[in-house]
Amino acid sequence: MSQAAELRALRRALRHQRRRLGESDRHAAAQAAAGQLLRALPKPPRRLGLYLPDDGEMDPAPLAEALGSPRTQRFLPRINPFCQRPRLTFGHSSPLCPGAFGIPAPCTGLRASWTLDWVLIPLVAFSRAGHRLGRGGGYYDASFAPTLPGQPFRLGVAYAFQECAPWKPAAHDLPLDAIVTDRGLWRCSPRAWRMFPS
Repeated sequence: MSQAAELRALRRALRHQRRRLGESDRHAAAQAAAGQLLRALPKPPRRLGLYLPDDGEMDPAPLAEALGSPRTQRFLPRINPFCQRPRLTFGHSSPLCPGAFGIPAPCTGLRASWTLDWVLIPLVAFSRAGHRLGRGGGYYDASFAPTLPGQPFRLGVAYAFQECAPWKPAAHDLPLDAIVTDRGLWRCSPRAWRMFPS
């Protein structure tokens, strides 16, 4: 089986496992992941990109509370389809309008992805090397490509069971700076070690 076929099968299996989690298990995992961040005590970002959980994804709200301060502005993603590679823009969390894949999206205060300080990125699978497997649309990879003006700190968010053995990433796959789960926090880049020194 080719790596591409293996990754498609892995994506299906982990999404199925994630959807089977009960609400109480999801809540407990999100609280535990927030605790991992609180122990690391990073400097609160001024502009934080979040996501609305879907398809069993971990709720980022407890992590946003752990990371943020009263001055932290929070933004949600919206898919911008009018690009050669569709990208995300980020906007105010209220009001929300119908968005792609049935997920509500912001319709005011839209800004480019690279103007954020941090972005929380949902994962389907990950390796401790910082590789990420998403749903396959490539939106996050395109939105935070190295050729863009700014590079927000990219924190992957997942359940511990989504960890996998490393795989060979595609040329366009963007590595994460760090990954947080209900069982740990992994630093995957030099700036992650500066952000979380202990």
